Amino acid sequence: VAILPKGIGACSIADGCGVLQVNEAIVKAPPTDSVMVAFFLEGADAVKYAISPADLPDGSEVVTPEELHVTLAYLGKVADQKISEHDLMSRMANLASREVFMPADVQGLGRFAGKDGKSEPVFLSVGSTALHDFRERITSYLGDAMPAQTNGFLPHVTLAYVPQGIDAGI
Repeated sequence: VAILPKGIGACSIADGCGVLQVNEAIVKAPPTDSVMVAFFLEGADAVKYAISPADLPDGSEVVTPEELHVTLAYLGKVADQKISEHDLMSRMANLASREVFMPADVQGLGRFAGKDGKSEPVFLSVGSTALHDFRERITSYLGDAMPAQTNGFLPHVTLAYVPQGIDAGI
């Protein structure tokens, strides 16, 4: 589940359209067993920032342009949800109807450390005070439906997963 406005002034349930406005990328993304609230990158930006598999070491996995996103809130596995899909979608549509413009800057590449021999995410760091503020409103608005977070919020777009300890060359 991903809720995001398609653009400034996007039509939403709150605007009387009767439907949630989502980026067409969500339709193309493969199914998952997790729930998140995210902004997916617009098509041209996604293609611009996507990494080619040829640019990565063997054993790496790229994230396709259609899947590139900034996660604002990770709610865990579908089976563990404390909120119905309808309630989550309604709450996020209501929140997004009031705020849809989040200025942000790409600040550079980073890499999270892997654990127990797992692959390591290579990411674009995204800088935005507005994004941090919006995320705080999301987590507050979700209340008990939001699981406890063990890590701080670092806005980013994961581009690929590379084998642990291997130089990605980017």
